[in-house]
Amino acid sequence: MFQTQTTFFPPGQLILLPNDLVRFQFMEGALAVRPVLLNPLVWTFSRLEKVLSAEFGPPLVDDWSRRLALNKLAPDLWDVLGLPGQPEVSRVAELAEELGDGLDRLRLSGLTWAEIAALEPRGLSTVVADLGQRYDKWLGARDDQFSRRLKLLKAIKDGHNFRALAPVTTIICEHNQRLSPFEAELLKALAQGRGREVKLRLEAPDWLKSEEITSNVGYQRLRVIKDFERRPDLNISLDFTDPQAPAHPEVPEALRFAAENLFGPPVAGLAPAVGEALAIIKTPTRYHEVEEAARRVKGLIVGGVAPHHIALAAPELESYQPIIEDVGRRFGLDFYFRRGSALRIQGPVLAIGDLLSLWGSNWERSRILRVLESPYFDFGLANNPRVDLLKAGVTDERAGGGFEDNESKYRHQNNLEELAPKLAELKKFEDDLKASKSWAEFLTKFNGILGDLKWGTPESRGQSPPSGPLQDLGDYAPKIAADQTAIDRFRETLETLSQALAANSPETPPVSLAQFKLWLNKALSDTYLGSPKSMAGRVLALNYYDLHGAFFEALFLLGLNAQVFPRAKAEACWWPESFIKSLAGTKLGRSLWTGAAERYQQEEEIVSLALAQARKVCLSYYAFDDHRRQVLASPIVDSLKALWPEGIKEEVVPWPLPPKPEMIRDKGELWLHLASKYNLAAEPPGDLDKFPPYGDEAAGLWKSLAARCALEPKLGELPKNILTAWLAAQEPFEGRPLLSLTPLTDYAECPRKFLFGQILGLGADPDEIESRSPLDRGNLIHTTLERFFEPYLGQTLRPAELNLAELMTTFDQVCAEDEEENPVGRRPLWETDRRRLAGQLGRWLEGRKAAEDNFMVEALEWRFGQPPPGDNLKSPDSPPLPVPAAFPAFYLKGRLDRLDRVKGGLVVLDYKNKYNSGYKPPKEDEPTPLKYYPLIMYCLAAKRHFGSEARGILDFIDPGGENKPFIEVEAKGEELFVELWENLHRAELGIPEKVECRYCEYFKMCRGGPND
Repeated sequence: MFQTQTTFFPPGQLILLPNDLVRFQFMEGALAVRPVLLNPLVWTFSRLEKVLSAEFGPPLVDDWSRRLALNKLAPDLWDVLGLPGQPEVSRVAELAEELGDGLDRLRLSGLTWAEIAALEPRGLSTVVADLGQRYDKWLGARDDQFSRRLKLLKAIKDGHNFRALAPVTTIICEHNQRLSPFEAELLKALAQGRGREVKLRLEAPDWLKSEEITSNVGYQRLRVIKDFERRPDLNISLDFTDPQAPAHPEVPEALRFAAENLFGPPVAGLAPAVGEALAIIKTPTRYHEVEEAARRVKGLIVGGVAPHHIALAAPELESYQPIIEDVGRRFGLDFYFRRGSALRIQGPVLAIGDLLSLWGSNWERSRILRVLESPYFDFGLANNPRVDLLKAGVTDERAGGGFEDNESKYRHQNNLEELAPKLAELKKFEDDLKASKSWAEFLTKFNGILGDLKWGTPESRGQSPPSGPLQDLGDYAPKIAADQTAIDRFRETLETLSQALAANSPETPPVSLAQFKLWLNKALSDTYLGSPKSMAGRVLALNYYDLHGAFFEALFLLGLNAQVFPRAKAEACWWPESFIKSLAGTKLGRSLWTGAAERYQQEEEIVSLALAQARKVCLSYYAFDDHRRQVLASPIVDSLKALWPEGIKEEVVPWPLPPKPEMIRDKGELWLHLASKYNLAAEPPGDLDKFPPYGDEAAGLWKSLAARCALEPKLGELPKNILTAWLAAQEPFEGRPLLSLTPLTDYAECPRKFLFGQILGLGADPDEIESRSPLDRGNLIHTTLERFFEPYLGQTLRPAELNLAELMTTFDQVCAEDEEENPVGRRPLWETDRRRLAGQLGRWLEGRKAAEDNFMVEALEWRFGQPPPGDNLKSPDSPPLPVPAAFPAFYLKGRLDRLDRVKGGLVVLDYKNKYNSGYKPPKEDEPTPLKYYPLIMYCLAAKRHFGSEARGILDFIDPGGENKPFIEVEAKGEELFVELWENLHRAELGIPEKVECRYCEYFKMCRGGPND
């Protein structure tokens, strides 16, 4: 006979839990075996506060008015705190937040402002007390959240008859690892007689309990405990226990051991076997870190673990969220973000951020491109090839002259007549905003500008039906309906901010674009899009601090890197230690502030406790940061390894490509990198200042390699000629250098480009995860065309037989596979790119079908001098191309896109995404442009291998504004490459005179352009 287990919740019992996650898990456990629930009161601290405070009515002061008032008071603290420089807008805002938090804590302490003014140091205490009195005066009859808290505490202590507390005789406070000052005061008020008993259980490892607690050292929680112990009038029973208590009996012995001994004295004897309970993983990057965790999560779910019993925890979830969402799409995982999705990282809001960044700048090329190419604005320039000419333009932060000068260069050098009015319109918008006399006027104009630019409208988001050859192939418009939620929420946030900024009060900051950007950014930082109401069936994505009291089947702790978690830097430590000590020495008996050292220890404790919050724990860290600088594991990882004499097996996820250092701080570190790459001595040469010549601005972009010093390989001898070392590092063929053509043309184009890219191995700025790079888009086109023609290898084709629907199907398959393997980025941007690429391919095929001559596809992705992908035997399709020279001969290797056999010989086709003016054929008396050298090389290699004359064609997928579908290139001899080779052997790595700088991908590192 089936038995029903009944869970009783006595009417007089209130169970108080730290957060909604713990409450969800608590109720899930109570509902596990068909229970009957009797009047359960299971609340979180926040719900208890909300229910009780409702009897006082809503607050009269909105949070933004309060912030603006504090922003007016904060500058008075600048000098007295000894802060350097002038009080900048952003720094004052940070100080205002700390001031508001400090004043709230002081009001909670019960000290009068006169008592605070008498503390040491007198200068600071007097100013703080004065600010507190001015703040209280400003509040006056108003009410804010913290004022409500003070009223609430007083009402409880005075015996106010709260309807919600009427039946409550016992409050059981469970699963707490820490208490905020307000939560501690709330429990004390509830336990102060009145016929109520509070049963509080706090979890902490033994190493924490054994520490000596003084007035200014230790954890806030321990100070609270000492305060409880000094109060015999409190009807409170305190259970200060460790994670081995019966709360989670399922925790494996190894994890209990780790939680108790992680930061304790050396362990005597053998530690329990780790088994599968604990794993440490090292991945190349943060993206790979999330990807590896998702792969394991998928395995757990397939094995029967409920998704909501698994959690991914990150040190700072906002930076991880786009990655987690992207990986979730690829792995088919649904993630629950406790606070929802951050509004500031949504596509429409990022577009507004790009627009605001452009305003107030010097109208750099990169900023303009981000705005013009955004799918969330409608500039009437969609698919306009002339916009791409900006990428070869002359304007960036070095151009000088401001907007007018830069705009004239766009018009003069690139003939962008249709673009110039758009830029002028954007500039007028900026000028109009700056001319505003009040916030009401400013905000009205700003909303009008968003309307003029059609921000967030279907037109701006590419939702118009496809045209041209794609009409019958379905709707390629991006599916971005989810963006509408972000658009609506942004408008709500802007309206809330507008009401505060437009208020006619002395607290309102001065009208300026900088102030607006600052306060809008703060408003967005506090705003999240709602998550689904239930966590059930979704993997939990949490901050480390969200783990508070929860328990999981499997827990993945991400980002355990040095200086990431625990954080070594002092964040918001505005108050001097003497002031904190002075406060703790008063009748308060405890400190109200947490110092930098304590904050560091608290973060250590979070990880220590987390080890006993799951049946299986996986810790991971990444080897390279977002700029591919090598970084170290957190000291916590090292401490954990030290607990097991035999060691914990660390799993290493390999990087699919060799990492390239992109951030170097100074010339000494540059030589450290060179030494590790070319097996040189660490000691730099005496003439280091002459090599390489780059400016101070690069130091801001290239950051530290210092943390790598201990990880660099063994160093050898220092040669005098770095070029010799570079050549020696190249793969030889039959004892002679085997090179691709790229380093030779790089040097011919600009020796410094050769230095940065080839010798130093530095890459350009890394692509953001929100969008796909031009290289990614080019690879999609090349892969699609390779697969499209692959079934026809060796067959004679009539152009009219080429099938458009077949090409689109192939493109869809390639995109689907690419989404499985690579980051998709922000979905609306990706869908917009995908639609644009599909349209280009469709138009390209329609143009090629009009040709009359038949052709046979002889080869696809044909390689010479290098093996095909995945060939372990390293057997190339053909030997490399030999080049005789006055210097020792060398070999060239390469890969051509497609080789056709036609009447009269061979045709080498080199696919190019777009035609632009850089591909214009030279006149008879002009030298061959470097852009044509690769195609000439392909023709020579094809002629040598297939025994027929070959002509070259640049095949443009997008013919551009001048409608150039292809350009035929004359196949010359090897003497072109001989000259390049000889020039390279005479290499000087400075900037040659009269170089026509087109601002390559290294323009931020190089300071040698004609505008210097």
